[in-house]
Amino acid sequence: MTFPRQKLLNAALDLDLVPSLERLARWIRASVTLLLANGAPSSAAKALEHIDEAIDVMRARPEATAYPQDEADWVRTALETNSAARGPQG
Repeated sequence: MTFPRQKLLNAALDLDLVPSLERLARWIRASVTLLLANGAPSSAAKALEHIDEAIDVMRARPEATAYPQDEADWVRTALETNSAARGPQG
């Protein structure tokens, strides 16, 4: 089942529809923060999916002004902090 929050994020990740990448970045941060605060393993897994989506957006728009630097730094820190939940990388 896709929750409304996920539907919103999926729509926002359509880069042609993103009116403000800064808003999207902050929305991803808020979503990840709420999911991690939940503490459930399934929420942590969903938070990591959102982090991966943020990384995909950054890769799609590599120019320096595309993704807000403070949010990119936060994504990097969140990924490093929560990498144990990701398991072994192959």
